[in-house]
Amino acid sequence: MQDVLNIVRRLVNSEGRAPRDPDSRELGRRGTPPSDVFTTADVYAFTREQEKLHPDNRHVRDKIRQQLQVLRDTGLLLHVERGIWKLP
Repeated sequence: MQDVLNIVRRLVNSEGRAPRDPDSRELGRRGTPPSDVFTTADVYAFTREQEKLHPDNRHVRDKIRQQLQVLRDTGLLLHVERGIWKLP
């Protein structure tokens, strides 16, 4: 759960949305209004990173989706609609 929560925190920051490329040094574009909304696809963009952290897990995307649901159930995320999430 912590890994996915860290990804969400990286996606949503005080300067606006982070770029889709997780290896990019840019953390956000100035002038972009802050956003607390992101998509499942945004989190899936970090699949390769998660595969490196958890080499024995052959179902990383499934685990990401499951952990988003756990974060929703604990009240740390809101599920807006299919594929769209929001920080409370």
